[in-house]
Amino acid sequence: MFKKKHQPEQPKPSKTPTLIGGNTNFEGRFSGSDDICIEGQFTGEIASEGSVYVNQNATITANIRATHVYVHGRVQGNVAAREQLNIGENGRVDGDVETKALTVLTGGHLEGSCRMFNESAEDKEAPCPPTPAWDLAASVPSESDDENEEDTGTSAAV
Repeated sequence: MFKKKHQPEQPKPSKTPTLIGGNTNFEGRFSGSDDICIEGQFTGEIASEGSVYVNQNATITANIRATHVYVHGRVQGNVAAREQLNIGENGRVDGDVETKALTVLTGGHLEGSCRMFNESAEDKEAPCPPTPAWDLAASVPSESDDENEEDTGTSAAV
């Protein structure tokens, strides 16, 4: 008697990366959950929940925030990679970077400051590392020091 209304299905998010081709100039803000691959020129801001690939002939003038960032071209701007930043042998980043893991291959270039971080709760509350044994040895008196203290009253004058 009562019929359930048919609700249209929500489109499933695609996992196809967004491509900005080699002969393309993009200016503005890109944000999304999919990966982005840039082969041309990009000016503005990039925010992705996926990965950002900067190919060899690409020129980026933008701040980049993503999970993974792979640079094989040129980036002028700050990079915040939640998991990993990889600068390939032809890659160049002119800006400050912040990431959990950084790889710069021979020939790659990073001009700016680097801040490494780890967001896990265990790492935030980790105790200080123990003092190395060689530091402790210098502060502990040896047995020969004790013997010298006992012998000080028995020395004979010559």
